[in-house]
Amino acid sequence: MVGITCAYFYQGDGWYQNTRFDLVRAILEKHTLRIDAYAANTGDRSFHEGHTYLPTAPGHPLATVPFIALARPIVALGVDATSDRGVRVLTYLGSVATGALPTVLAVLLILWCAQALGASPGGAAFAAAVYGLGCPAWVYATFFWGHALSAFCLIAGFAAALALREARSPRSDLLLGAAVGFGGGWATFTEYPAVAAAAILSMLALVHTWPRGRGAMARAAAGILVGAGVCVVALLLYQRAAFGSFWHNSYASMVGQGGMKEGIIGVTYPKTEAIRGLLIGRFRGLLPLAPVLAASPLGFALLVTVPRARAASVAAVLVFLFYLLFYASFVYWHGGWCFGPRYLGSALPFLCLPLAIVWDRAPKLLKPILGIVALAGVALALLGASTDALTNVAIRDPVVDVYWPAFRRGQMMLTSRTTGAWNLGQLVGLKGLASLAPLVAVWIGAAVLWLRGLRDRVR
Repeated sequence: MVGITCAYFYQGDGWYQNTRFDLVRAILEKHTLRIDAYAANTGDRSFHEGHTYLPTAPGHPLATVPFIALARPIVALGVDATSDRGVRVLTYLGSVATGALPTVLAVLLILWCAQALGASPGGAAFAAAVYGLGCPAWVYATFFWGHALSAFCLIAGFAAALALREARSPRSDLLLGAAVGFGGGWATFTEYPAVAAAAILSMLALVHTWPRGRGAMARAAAGILVGAGVCVVALLLYQRAAFGSFWHNSYASMVGQGGMKEGIIGVTYPKTEAIRGLLIGRFRGLLPLAPVLAASPLGFALLVTVPRARAASVAAVLVFLFYLLFYASFVYWHGGWCFGPRYLGSALPFLCLPLAIVWDRAPKLLKPILGIVALAGVALALLGASTDALTNVAIRDPVVDVYWPAFRRGQMMLTSRTTGAWNLGQLVGLKGLASLAPLVAVWIGAAVLWLRGLRDRVR
């Protein structure tokens, strides 16, 4: 259900999406890393020695290349793959492959991690459902952005670090260590700031192997180095091929972003206003869009009291705090035209995870309240995804000023005229709120199946 929900919406063009897909096209159509031929569609770009390049980490578009290479011949049977329509179809398929699919996988990993930390299947399902449907992660999975992929890579590394605690063979130590290193490494290759989160996950992996002796730690460390090393080599080779130097970073040549000259590439120190804006602000605040996450600190406090979950819960807290403080130090902390605090997207799995223990420990009378609050997050994500997820930065209260008024009037995918946004219902001719009917039908069908399964289990 999560996969269908994420794939139901396509948010269309935008500078951030276009520059990434420009690289995909440049590789497949021009066999180059330069995006000169396509760069007119974006203001997010780097300029180096007379040529235009992707201005950010290349992990996301590079991961998309194999999917688009397979899809292009099929799409070309019905439409010119290089036309505006063809490019939008391919971009949509790319967002499904590297947005919707990683989100589904992240949901499954949260389900597993929560139970590995001692949660019941019901509690784990609650945490996983909040991530998949009840927070901005759902909306980010509908864009051709790197947040969903980075989040999946980090939670995959976290899951591998948890599994190392129970590893029973040298081979498992090496393979799981490599998974930790590669997960953190590709997350960094997708979004450079993830390097700190990758380091935290690596430390967690070593902590989990410590009780089994130096040999286990050495094998896990070797695996981490190999997994991370593959990603480091890939990044260095990309930079050498693109800029002629192993050490030239794309941010060094970024144009049109004056704020990036502040501090170190736009990063100075955490601002109270930015922290408040990222957490509770009506402009880009997380909690107004996913109020159930207000219970996450309680979940962390409960997990810390469980010996087997203590190290993992501390690591999860540190990952989230790093993202919060790092982006509160960034001059463009609001993320530009977007839905909610998109820069916190990679940390959302770690903020959802402790909700499993909150659900398990909650009194029976409180669980319906938790469920209702979580459903509020689902409703808010639906409002944003179905109306104007690429929200103008000038709109200070998107829910009140845009999402709800547009939804009430049945104005779906408001940016469609300029970005080509659509939902699957619109593609089959449904208009207004009726375009959401197929998605609602899927939700109802899933709910019926779940209730039947629950009834059979009770019997």
